[in-house]
Amino acid sequence: MKNIKRHIVAFSILIMLFTQTVFADSLLPTGGSEWDYNPSIWNNKAGFNNCYQYAVLKSCCREEFYPLQPGDISGDPLTILSKSAIIIAVKKDLEGDIYETTKYAIPTNGYRKVALVIAPDRDYHWYEQNSDGYWSHKPGIAEVTNLDDSGNVISDPETCDRGDYTIFAGWFMVR
Repeated sequence: MKNIKRHIVAFSILIMLFTQTVFADSLLPTGGSEWDYNPSIWNNKAGFNNCYQYAVLKSCCREEFYPLQPGDISGDPLTILSKSAIIIAVKKDLEGDIYETTKYAIPTNGYRKVALVIAPDRDYHWYEQNSDGYWSHKPGIAEVTNLDDSGNVISDPETCDRGDYTIFAGWFMVR
């Protein structure tokens, strides 16, 4: 039994090393439904939309100066800042078209990959993967960017400089 446990541990380490080696210098996989990185269509009315509209909803501009929050569309707005509360609210808004996935999953059937992060007791934030494999985001009502807090192009939102957003809450597919 001890030998089996050792082999399982050794095999797990090999898989981890293989994954880190194969994917270390490459972008995360795309599936073909990602949008091109085109910040100008969003930045023309930057104050009218936010990261949720940009990455998850893909609805650009509203008439009023009030960016949407999770749950606003369904009429059941977000009241608790937690991963589970955010996802429940988004599921209601999207009528279920969101599910948790893994970092290296390839989007299919019109889905796109997004990432959720949280600044504890303060805010949530979404990143979206673009058609070129890099990631972009819209910090609040500021302009869309593909740069992290250190000014680097984002190849992985889990490892980029996210500033106060210290909790990586997960990878999701949205449609």
